[in-house]
Amino acid sequence: MKFSLFQLAASMFVAYACIGCSDAGFRDNPNDPGAVSFEDGEVTGSEYNYSVYDSRNKRSYKVTKIGKYYWIAENLNYAASNSFCYNGESENCKKRGRLYRWASRDLCPEGWKIPSSQEWVNLFEEDNGFVRRFLSGERVWEDSNLSYPNTYQFSIKPAGYRAADGTYRGFTDLAGFWTRTSDDETMAYSVWVDLESPYPDIIPYNKNSALSVRCIKEI
Repeated sequence: MKFSLFQLAASMFVAYACIGCSDAGFRDNPNDPGAVSFEDGEVTGSEYNYSVYDSRNKRSYKVTKIGKYYWIAENLNYAASNSFCYNGESENCKKRGRLYRWASRDLCPEGWKIPSSQEWVNLFEEDNGFVRRFLSGERVWEDSNLSYPNTYQFSIKPAGYRAADGTYRGFTDLAGFWTRTSDDETMAYSVWVDLESPYPDIIPYNKNSALSVRCIKEI
C-alpha cells in the first residue's frame, strides 16, 4: 500500500501527538459530543445535569451536588472482584448496579471515594435526617403507588443485598450501602433505607455481605 507525502506527514503527527497517551486521562466526553476532552473522574455538565465518566468500563454516571460534595447519583456498576449481580442475573446490575463486599473498597472512579458513615449522616441532615426526598422519583419501590419528589436528585432505588451466606434479599423493598468506616475485623458501617421508616439506619454489618456503593468527591 502506497502513502502520499501528506498521509505520511499526518500519520507522523498523530504518532508524535500521542506519545505517552493511554486509555486513562483525557478523552471525548460521551455526554457532550461537542467537548474536546476531559479528565477521568472530572464532573462535567451543568447544575441538574452533572455527570462523571469512568474509563474502566467506559460508562457515565449521573452526579448531584449536595452540600460540599458531588455524589454519584446511581449505584456503582463496575465489575470488580468480590462483587455480584442480584441473583446472579446481569440484567439486575444494569437496573440497580452491582453489590460489593466491604473488602472491595477501592472502587470509585479517579478522584472519588466511598463516603464515611459521618458523610452519610451529613447528607441526610440536609433534610433534617429524613430520607424520603432522597428516593428515586420512579415508582420502583414495592407496594408503593407514590411518586417521590427526588428533591436532591439522589435517586435511591431498592437494590437488595447479598447476605454473608450467599442468599439474596430485598430487591424490591430495601436499599443498603457500604460506608468506608470499619467497626471491627468483621463489621463495617452500612446505610439502610426502606419505606417503613422515614429515617435511614446506619449500623454495623457483616463485611462478607454485599451491598450497593455510592461515591463522593469534594467540591
